[in-house]
This record gives sequence, C-alpha cells and structure tokens, in this order.
Amino acid sequence: MATASEERVAERADTNRARWGLSCLFVLSGAPTEALALGQTALAAHDKALGPTHPWTKDSSHVTADALDALGRTEEATTLWERHGVMSSDDPKSS
Repeated sequence: MATASEERVAERADTNRARWGLSCLFVLSGAPTEALALGQTALAAHDKALGPTHPWTKDSSHVTADALDALGRTEEATTLWERHGVMSSDDPKSS
C-alpha cells in the first residue's frame, strides 16, 4: 500500500502530466507562449518527482523544447533536447 507521501507525489505527477498534454495541444495549435508556461511547470515537477530519465520527464522536456523552438529560441530548445536525450521530430524552426 502506498504511503500518503507517495500518493501526493503520484497525484502531482498526474497533474503535471495533464499540463504536458495541454502544452502539446498549445504547440499544435500555434500558441507556443502558452505551451511554454505549461511545459516548463510540468518539466520542473516531473524532474523533481520522477527524475531526469523518466519517460514523463522526457516528454515534458520535449514539449518545452518544441515551444522554445517555435518561439525562435532554438539554442535553448536544442540544449533541452540534448539534456534529456530527446530530439525534435522536425528541424529547428529558426536558423
């Protein structure tokens, strides 16, 4: 049986998974500023609660990097993609 502390961590992880999902939708709908805010929040929480190698942390890193890239902040995006071992499915948006 999970302890109360473990249950709180899981609940926060689920909440931040929802933030990741909304961030993905914002990226796809052309609203990278909104995507970035949600992605950064999810990434910080997932990294702290689950660690840098957890798939949800990597997903949050990826969507955050995609939002940065869409905002023309490609160098920051590339750093995130590399830090978490994920790559963009597309080439960087800016040169």
